[in-house]
Amino acid sequence: MVLLFYNVNDILIFASELKYKELKIYRLCVELYVHSI
Repeated sequence: MVLLFYNVNDILIFASELKYKELKIYRLCVELYVHSI
């Protein structure tokens, strides 16, 4: 039961990090697009 909790916690951390990275990449693309105009 404890092991399952840790696995879920790791998955949540991984998912939030992935979302954060996607957001940073999206922002970078938007900035590049804005500067190219």
